[in-house]
Formats: sequence, structure tokens, C-alpha cells
Amino acid sequence: IAVLLCLNVALLAKIRGITGGSDVHLNSPDLFMHRTQIPSGDMMGRDGAMGNLGELIRHRPLTMLIFFSPNDCPTCFSEKTLWARIYPESGIPVYGIASHSSPDELWRWTEITGITVPMYVDTSYRINAAMAFERTPLKVLVDSTGYVIWADPFRDIGKETDQFWSDFAYVLDKERNPSR
Repeated sequence: IAVLLCLNVALLAKIRGITGGSDVHLNSPDLFMHRTQIPSGDMMGRDGAMGNLGELIRHRPLTMLIFFSPNDCPTCFSEKTLWARIYPESGIPVYGIASHSSPDELWRWTEITGITVPMYVDTSYRINAAMAFERTPLKVLVDSTGYVIWADPFRDIGKETDQFWSDFAYVLDKERNPSR
């Protein structure tokens, strides 16, 4: 019983680390599919209109959400090109969900950094708090019901970006062809 308990704790810690944005490499992305549900929280779009995260993702089979906080995200500069490539190369819509107290500051920050994906701000920090991310940016692929298909930590440019595309293709294939 003690051995089983230790193995369960180790597995939960590994899952928590991956869905929490740690730098654990996803050797088997299918192990982490459908484990967590994204909270359906309110957020503000660039036009000032309030929206709901659950409503945003409900209309497409898969959506890539990128969670980050501009206050502590120097790595966002490195990944912004990757984020911009996801939709054109896969057809999967991409949305940035930023935790920030000032929408105006967020919009200025995204203009200065050149981040081009559509952005929403979680001004109440409720979405971020519910997910308890350990580190951002974190790319999270979700289905239309809000279940996490895959969580991918920050990728450095170069070889790690290539690994992202390999892992992403693997996850998409598993999601679209579950019998394989």
C-alpha cells in the first residue's frame, strides 16, 4: 500500500508540474489529456467588452490558450513568434489570456512587444488563481468543453521550438484519431 501511495503521489506531482507550467518535458503528451478543466471566468477584450472564457472556446473543437502575466514574462518575447505561427500552420485558434490589473497597460505592453495573437485580460485574476500556474507562459490546448488536452511549458527558440511542433502534431493526431 505504501509503494502504491508513493507512486500515486509521484504521478500526481508530475501531472501537476506539467499542467502547472514547469519545465518538465512531455515525453508522452497523451498521458496528460483530459485531466483538468479550464474555469469559465470573465475577461475583457481589447475593445473593452466583457467576455467569458467558456464561451470563447465553446465554438471550436480545439483552441490554444496562452496564459501569462506581463509583469513576469520576459520569456513571452521569445515565444511570441511561435504563438503567431500556431493558427496559420494548424488552423487552431490562439488567444492570449493575461492576468493584469490594468487593461490599458496590457494593450500597451502587447503593442511594444509585438505580440499579435488576440488578447484578453483576466483583471480579477480568477482564471489564473483557479489554475494555480507555477510559471508562465503556458500554452494550453483545450477542447470545446474546456478540458485540457495538452499543456506545454515555455519553449526556447531553436531546437525546443521544433520539439513543440512534434509534440503538438502528436497530440492533435491522438485527439483526432483516438483509436491509434
